[in-house]
Amino acid sequence: MCTNIEITAKNGEHFWGRTMDLALPMFGEDPEHDLGARGMITTIPAGVDIDSQLVNWQADYAAMGDWYRWNAHFI
Repeated sequence: MCTNIEITAKNGEHFWGRTMDLALPMFGEDPEHDLGARGMITTIPAGVDIDSQLVNWQADYAAMGDWYRWNAHFI
């Protein structure tokens, strides 16, 4: 199960995050149990235009996250 957290800075800004409870090595750190998943850290700045398969959109907020390619699938 994933866990989320919200942190409020002294200046009132809010930061949100969550864990991804997946039991597989994401960045090649465990060669003995490597299942072929490869992770990548991704950032999206606020105001950037996003090309989408459905409708193109513009990011209202900055975001950072990670995604993984496992075989031919993205998770």
